[in-house]
Amino acid sequence: MGKRLDAYICLGGAMVLVGSGVAVGKVITQAFPLFLASSLRFAIAAGFLLPYVLVRGGGFSRLGRDAWLLLAGMAICGQVLFTLLLLWGLRLTGAMEAGLITSTTPAAMALMAFFILGERLNLRVALGVALAMGALLLVHLLGGLQADPAGGQGAGAQRWLGNLLVSGAVLGEAVFLLIRKRLPADLPNLTVTAALCLWGLLFSLPLGIWQAADFDFAAVGPGGWASIVYFGLVFTVLAYFLWFRGVSQVSGGTAGVFTALMPVSALALISLFLGERLTWLHLAAGLLAVAAILLISLAGKDPQPAPRKPGALDGPEPIQVPAGMGRW
Repeated sequence: MGKRLDAYICLGGAMVLVGSGVAVGKVITQAFPLFLASSLRFAIAAGFLLPYVLVRGGGFSRLGRDAWLLLAGMAICGQVLFTLLLLWGLRLTGAMEAGLITSTTPAAMALMAFFILGERLNLRVALGVALAMGALLLVHLLGGLQADPAGGQGAGAQRWLGNLLVSGAVLGEAVFLLIRKRLPADLPNLTVTAALCLWGLLFSLPLGIWQAADFDFAAVGPGGWASIVYFGLVFTVLAYFLWFRGVSQVSGGTAGVFTALMPVSALALISLFLGERLTWLHLAAGLLAVAAILLISLAGKDPQPAPRKPGALDGPEPIQVPAGMGRW
């Protein structure tokens, strides 16, 4: 019972932290330009992970040429494009709408697997996809009904564009998760994550340096610096540690249920810390998104994993990354 409770706390905590990413991203868009923010995020995460991987994780010796190329594609789609499109979209739309859209990643991944890989959609997954589409329709309806916080003409169109950009981020994350299936099964999870952060830093750094050249760092307040450090360490690293500590002790289906906390935590934190008004349309879209996640997560029957030593986060066996966490 103690180990199970520990797993539940870790899984729940990880999903709350992942759900907080949109709220923190909204703050980041007001403090930093997009490419600079992306570069800082990956620099902070890589700077934390690299010492561990190089000293205790055996370095990158197990990554061959093909793995590095796959990781490069994953970094472009699920980290760089995801971060840029999400932050850009958050400049134009509400954080609640963005949080709801990102929670439809499991449905986007299922659709891509169906159309691109030819994977079969069972009844539960198909119903989950339909519910996610319903959530998206409600979110886009919100974009036309609500005014932009800054006011002015074209506010509805601006929110629509922001919603489309966030939807593009979701597609990038879905591609990330599909590519991850092609990686060798025995690659340590922390090694993969550190390599992804290195690729993300490499791809975003040139434009990040260009934006940093004339950026007034002294004008960034404590909240802006705290948000970028949070995005790099807590959202990117700590949530990862919590998730893999928890998922190593329960079945994939049980862990998948906890991903339903993402939209719940996103809406709650955005309402609490950003002051955005929670409407009945938000609640309806959130309920559809949670139902979709539960249906898709429980669609398959996952075997109970063999017990592992608590805290053994970098074991050789692969552990699933749920849809919604590709942004790591």
